[in-house]
Amino acid sequence: MKNLTLENDHLNVKISVLGAELRGLLDKRDGVEHIWEADPKFWPRHAPILFPCVGESKDGKINVDDQDYQMGRHGFARHEAFSIITQTKESVVLELKSNVRTRVHFPFEFSFRVGYQLAGEKLIQSFEVVNTGSAEMGFQLGGHPAFSVPFNKNEAYADYEIQFDSPQTLKRHLLTDEGLYSGETRAFLDNESSFGLYYDLFAEDALVFKNIPSKQVWIQHKNGGKRLQVDYEGFPHLGIWSIPGADYVCIEPWIGCADMANQPPDFKQKDSLIMLPAGESFASCFTISLEV
Repeated sequence: MKNLTLENDHLNVKISVLGAELRGLLDKRDGVEHIWEADPKFWPRHAPILFPCVGESKDGKINVDDQDYQMGRHGFARHEAFSIITQTKESVVLELKSNVRTRVHFPFEFSFRVGYQLAGEKLIQSFEVVNTGSAEMGFQLGGHPAFSVPFNKNEAYADYEIQFDSPQTLKRHLLTDEGLYSGETRAFLDNESSFGLYYDLFAEDALVFKNIPSKQVWIQHKNGGKRLQVDYEGFPHLGIWSIPGADYVCIEPWIGCADMANQPPDFKQKDSLIMLPAGESFASCFTISLEV
């Protein structure tokens, strides 16, 4: 699939038309590539976009108006080829429209646009969903960018930490082996603003923080230096994840979460579902910044 390139004085960005996926974020100032290389030994993706569902749907399906539709984990947008709507040296907008393939899984008419815009040392990733049908449409939406850690070859994964914009008291929401929420939580932070990275941190799957107060997070070396920042105002939930042993960490802003293990099959019962009337649109964005 075709890769697109955006570039300014600070950054060189690669985007695939397949899934409108971010595949490269090169800092031209120090030559460091910050997007995970998608090593298939661990996880063969870079930064999939999650639409129209986030996480696992119970029994791998959704039920709309008493009709079942097969729905894979994180929806189907990441598997679809997007069309290029506009492109400049520093920006691009791609679009996925409902089609014969999407209707098999999701019985709604829509336009889903994903935008990338460079602004200095920042990359703004934007989303617009338009309900082009005649019935109200529900959906979830999320990002899943995987960032390479450590930033430099002479460093270790455990040299790095996650830093929030303020002290947080957080509980992680636990997942079953099927990727559904068990309903159990576990205390994680107690009025603390950071935690260290280590490979076994994700031995029980993702760290999921629902309705997290913080809307800004950094990946940084514990001793200071360069930081990668993600701003996600408008996304109520945050997932942080990696495969144990792999040199990356995903920072995942979500509107919506996986189903509960005991959840009823009705699609409208999904967590944080955005209900969009016919003809209406919804927009959101998050920003990735590199601070040297």
